[in-house]
Amino acid sequence: MTALTLTPTLQLGDLVLTDYPYTWLHGADFGAGQNEYEESRGLLMDGETVTSYRTSNRSLSFSVLVEGATQAELAANEVALIRECDRRSNLLTVHPGADGVATVFEVARAQAVQPRSDVRESHLVRQYDVTVSAQPFGRSADLTVVE
Repeated sequence: MTALTLTPTLQLGDLVLTDYPYTWLHGADFGAGQNEYEESRGLLMDGETVTSYRTSNRSLSFSVLVEGATQAELAANEVALIRECDRRSNLLTVHPGADGVATVFEVARAQAVQPRSDVRESHLVRQYDVTVSAQPFGRSADLTVVE
């Protein structure tokens, strides 16, 4: 049996979060769309009929390390990350690597929180925990147009 080596990539807009100066900390939560339910009650029967006609947005969260050779470079790299997070709408692309197929999530403005760490600060590395709301279903990287 041949071992399969996967090198997943994560990209937010134009930023590849798996290449220097960014490091994606694996273990992300890509959530799931939330079904919205409606109950119908009839006068002539016991119980309720439950239906679901729509799916609400999903919440995705992941952590990324930002590095820099100097304080100025670290700050510039942080600004680039925050700029992508602040876009009103964006794309988050997850590619599993090898021959896998990328999944694209259409996302809203992201929230990036920096948990402080003296150890990382002294090594010119900062961590950001990113949370973003996305459409309930991912799509392929290549859009299909029906004419």
